[in-house]
Amino acid sequence: MDPEKSKRVEPSHLLEKLCKGHRIAIIGIGNPLRGDDAAGSYIAKLLKKRLSKEISERLLIVDAESAPENFLGVIVDFNPDIIVFIDAVNAGLKPGSIVMLPIDNFDDTVTLSTHKISLKALGEYLKKCTRVKDIFIIGVQVAQVTMGTPMCTEVREACNKLSEIMEEILEELG
Repeated sequence: MDPEKSKRVEPSHLLEKLCKGHRIAIIGIGNPLRGDDAAGSYIAKLLKKRLSKEISERLLIVDAESAPENFLGVIVDFNPDIIVFIDAVNAGLKPGSIVMLPIDNFDDTVTLSTHKISLKALGEYLKKCTRVKDIFIIGVQVAQVTMGTPMCTEVREACNKLSEIMEEILEELG
């Protein structure tokens, strides 16, 4: 990951943007059969289960698994102000580390290519088709993505913690 291109977004900055009455789409990406690659999908499932229904008109949570392109119509119809992609990354960090970046500063080479289209390309399409103002990538550093293996402890713990933080932030929308 190029440090010059990878200017991280402070969680407080993301919190500030999320809590201003915006329509937010959270897209969890990952293959549940490939160990740590399931991180984004796992977080989306946790958020869907935990969040109250009162904020649903301003919040879309999609568990896209390994095919986020299949949900473009749903996202376009929702017409969000902010999109947050959550995906597994290989940024050379400690397993379970979390990175948050605006999509424009994101290096597509750090995502694991278990989905067919790059997140940057998806973001460009969504910028043209919706009123989206900001698109972020939240990446969870993987340890392994071997087919048929479970998620490692470090990544699962990071996903649980991140989903708790996001739940608190998103509950403030209601």
